[in-house]
Amino acid sequence: MFNNSLKSIWPNQVTPNSFPNLTKIVIDSCRSQYVFPIYVAKVLRQLQVLKISFCTIENIVEESDSTCDMMVVYLEVRKCHHMMTIVPSSVQFHSLDELHVYKCHGLVNIIMPSTITNLPNLRILRISECDELEEIYGSNNESDDAPLGEIAFMKLEELTLKYLPRLTSFCQGSYNFKFSSLQKVHLKECLVMETFCHGNITTTSHIEVRCLYGWSNEESEDHWVGDLNTTIRTIFTKENTEQNLNSSSESDDG
Repeated sequence: MFNNSLKSIWPNQVTPNSFPNLTKIVIDSCRSQYVFPIYVAKVLRQLQVLKISFCTIENIVEESDSTCDMMVVYLEVRKCHHMMTIVPSSVQFHSLDELHVYKCHGLVNIIMPSTITNLPNLRILRISECDELEEIYGSNNESDDAPLGEIAFMKLEELTLKYLPRLTSFCQGSYNFKFSSLQKVHLKECLVMETFCHGNITTTSHIEVRCLYGWSNEESEDHWVGDLNTTIRTIFTKENTEQNLNSSSESDDG
């Protein structure tokens, strides 16, 4: 853990054998544009757990024309408000199993377009309290005449989305999605999420889709109604109808 006056934590030069036993890094309150210079990221071959919080970083790894594959298995990013995306095109997380993102209010997406192949083993994705987040898979660079493609999350089993006031869908573009292993979707206070995606979606035959309530995150009944898009639309309609009824009742009481 580092204090908030620290701006650099890495030596100017490293060798391929640097940090051979480093498996976990926890960084807190670091004032820097990024956590890892590209030359450092390339040698951290044993790093498995990375936790970053209260930092001014814009990127986990320094922007570069070259790419690097980080061997991180567990990644947690918390209260880093300057970040606009978690997985840029220049960084590959081929070993990443769990990704947790909390209270990063500057995020516009989690995954940049065309980088899902960099996350082939992602199993758990949990996003909470990111006020500006409108989509998980970014579509900002999608052109009007771009061909429809299929985005495959082959290993993703669990998706949790909580307190995301501007999230309208998993992706606002017209991509097709394939979730071969998805088993659970948990939602809480995603009140403008009208549908899961705007293209076709292929999933397992049944996914538990449950809303979470209260401080203890009590689970609702399973909302599954045959496909993920229809299920999310049904939840959206139900929650907004209930909200309108509650608002009307409060107005009448007043």
